[in-house]
Amino acid sequence: MRVPGGRRLQASQVFGSRAKWVLGILVVLVAVLPSVWLAVLEARTSARLVDEVERGLRVDAVLFAERLQQAADQILYEENVRPVIERTGYLVRDSSAFGGAFYAADLESSVDSLIEYPFLIDFADSSIFAGRAAKKPGELLHTFDLASLAVERPPPGVVRRGSVDGPNGAFHYVYAFEAPVADRKVVMRGAKINPVAVLREVLPRAYRLFDKAITEQREESAFAEGLFGFAVETSDTVLVLSRIVGRARRGNAHAISTYTRAFDFGGLFPGWTLRVDYFNEAKANRWRRYLASLLPLLIVGVGVFITARLTMREMELSRVKSIFVSNVSHELKTPLTKIRFFNDLLQGLPPDAEEKQRRYHEVIDQECERLAILVDNVLDFNRIERGQMEYAFAEVPLGEVVAEVAETLNVIYEARGYHIELEMPEALPAMRLDPGAIKQALINLIDNAVKYSEPHTIVVRAGTARWEGQPAVALAVQDQGVGIPKDKVRHVFEEFYRVENNLKQRVSGSGLGLALVHHIVEAHGGTVRVKSQVGAGSTFTILLPQEPPKKGKSE
Repeated sequence: MRVPGGRRLQASQVFGSRAKWVLGILVVLVAVLPSVWLAVLEARTSARLVDEVERGLRVDAVLFAERLQQAADQILYEENVRPVIERTGYLVRDSSAFGGAFYAADLESSVDSLIEYPFLIDFADSSIFAGRAAKKPGELLHTFDLASLAVERPPPGVVRRGSVDGPNGAFHYVYAFEAPVADRKVVMRGAKINPVAVLREVLPRAYRLFDKAITEQREESAFAEGLFGFAVETSDTVLVLSRIVGRARRGNAHAISTYTRAFDFGGLFPGWTLRVDYFNEAKANRWRRYLASLLPLLIVGVGVFITARLTMREMELSRVKSIFVSNVSHELKTPLTKIRFFNDLLQGLPPDAEEKQRRYHEVIDQECERLAILVDNVLDFNRIERGQMEYAFAEVPLGEVVAEVAETLNVIYEARGYHIELEMPEALPAMRLDPGAIKQALINLIDNAVKYSEPHTIVVRAGTARWEGQPAVALAVQDQGVGIPKDKVRHVFEEFYRVENNLKQRVSGSGLGLALVHHIVEAHGGTVRVKSQVGAGSTFTILLPQEPPKKGKSE
């Protein structure tokens, strides 16, 4: 198994990686799943509650529709039409009227203009009479078929309601037959109903009567909170008796249901419909209940996530530190072993073996330099981690710093077949920087170039440049090594990260060099750029502004 940097893990490290998944699964099983189950139960309970409330509200809507119909019938028929058509002698003959018409005498109605006029049909002589002098019987003659009425008339006392087309439009009627008694004639008494009066006066009065009856029955106002709305719809108008208000505001349309039924008064007004709207508060608050049930789950989930992240981070940090300690131990042990080995060889050489002495001393010097770089990197990284890294900024001739690094490392690496070529103008501007830190950054870049390439010429360039519109100095280290894959470039400045390559058998280091370069350059207000191609080498470029920030301690 490989870590992101390309190193192969040991069995204990693999187990540690799997342990994170085992820990995460256990946390989910112990903490998250019970909360999810409780949230699901709460959601199901809320759904059942919404359905129960919905059924109860619909039962109420059906009941209210029936009671409103009864109240309207009470006013329309019992209080107005019935007394008129059942009253004996309510018509008085007026010989001066057209065709011997009748007009109403002593006629009273609780709703003004509800009855346009009463009428009487005498089947003995097939005559029709209007009940008011202002109304002529011509409308009745053109509306009713007397022969059909005489044949199909219902039993006495049975009331007929309906609507037919008359010469003046729809003719809404209520009538009943009288049974013949002794020598009395068979007659039909009826009344023409005004639908406008029904809408404007009868229904509002019926709604008030109905509201009062429901309130008395339930000992509280059924509609005070505006949770029900009533409306009567006709072919050309809508009469709103009450509206849903208050909590049923915009955004709660999904919580309003509708019950409709025919409201035609037994055929008197065909096509009329009563619409009852009702507001289900449980449905409107359903999402609040869901959120309330999910809130503990959310809190638990966030807590579990944070805990798991912190735990995994600590485990990862522990694993990385373990790898780091292993790497550093190996990196320390290897040069120390070489130094001891070649020191022993030196002690056993004869005095005249000058050539071997020189080679052995070179190896010892190389390993000492390697140790020095490693120790410096580890110490500096430790200071950065604790926030105690300090930089001694001063006005320094940058050209001398670069030349010194190139000359020193050229001597060290020349014996290994590498040559460091410096390309730099005669004069670079003096800059305010920490010379020791810049030297270390350049040393790490050159050392990195040596590690990841075969012996060749490493080019170090220094010169002026422009960065973000400001004057800057560019320091570049170019090698002809193995290069860096594109998907790995963005990781090279991370701590402990090392790119896998075909030179891994002889590549050493702690994985801190480039991370330290990045930190040093940022502390000087600059940046590091990488241009690399697999198989063609890499170029690391440091850009330093000529006016760096005045800092003495790293952040």
